[in-house]
Amino acid sequence: MILLTGGAGFIGSNLLAHLEARGIYDVIICDSFGKGNKWRNLSKHAFANMMPADKLFDFLENNSRDIEAIFHLGAITDTLNDNADEMVRNNFVFGIELWNWAFRARARFIYLSSAAVYGDGEAGFSDENSLVEMKKLNPLSLYGWTKHIFDKRAMRVVETGAVMRPPQWVGFRAFNVYGPNEYHKGNMKSQVTRTIEKVARGKSVDLYKSTNPEIADGEQKRDFVWVDDVCEALLWAYDNKEVNGLYNLGTGQARSYNELVDIVLKTLNAPSNKKYVNMPGALEPQYQSHTCSDNTRLREAGFEHSFLSLEEGVKKYVETYLSGHDPYR
Repeated sequence: MILLTGGAGFIGSNLLAHLEARGIYDVIICDSFGKGNKWRNLSKHAFANMMPADKLFDFLENNSRDIEAIFHLGAITDTLNDNADEMVRNNFVFGIELWNWAFRARARFIYLSSAAVYGDGEAGFSDENSLVEMKKLNPLSLYGWTKHIFDKRAMRVVETGAVMRPPQWVGFRAFNVYGPNEYHKGNMKSQVTRTIEKVARGKSVDLYKSTNPEIADGEQKRDFVWVDDVCEALLWAYDNKEVNGLYNLGTGQARSYNELVDIVLKTLNAPSNKKYVNMPGALEPQYQSHTCSDNTRLREAGFEHSFLSLEEGVKKYVETYLSGHDPYR
């Protein structure tokens, strides 16, 4: 069996679809739903069981021989969440408990980190696996910090030769992921999805004015990565048990918000309708004006999959998921 935390979420439900396409149905989902339509992310898929986090470890202890691998994708991803205790408990402590359980049960451990660990990018975007390099990074958000301390903890275990290490561990620093099944995320939807939704409704697209005098309005850049490409990397790690370590996961191309809007407008054949607005005060101190994945180590490790360009991803997103009556995967 496979344990998939965050399995009802955006990336988790897409990964579940990929596993199902392979004929893998023995998947245990750990997630919470709350109110709203998050449950629809799972409405088309089959899986073995489902449970909340507070029931998970009792289940695991009773089924320790059956869990082959853990995909740990569950996290609080709200970059404006300022409840440090909640964020640390969910994004760090829970992950450490899963890591330790995976060590005891000899289960493989594959998880998602985030490009938020790179902060303003002053230290570059290298995923070199060393504590010395990791300590140079300065995340700007509480979310990024919780991801960073988990990465550093994993690397410390490896560098010190500590015994408590799963038989395989792979972490991916995902950049700006977009695609189907993120509709429940409210303000945390990707910029791609929010842009498509606004253009489709004939509304203007608000882009933040630049707070960096060296960057023009709308020329802030992100590495936008299609969700299927993220799933391909997760499954590549699953298929290659000898792969270990922490890797960047993005296209390696930084695209501006102006470019993104223009691509969406062209795809939807809509008139230009964008404006620049002031950035919220709470967001400004943690805003990343530029991100771009350095995929050198990922390619050297053997990941040969080709990433969709932003043009290709937006076209596929619109035509496959957003043009019909049912946008869910």
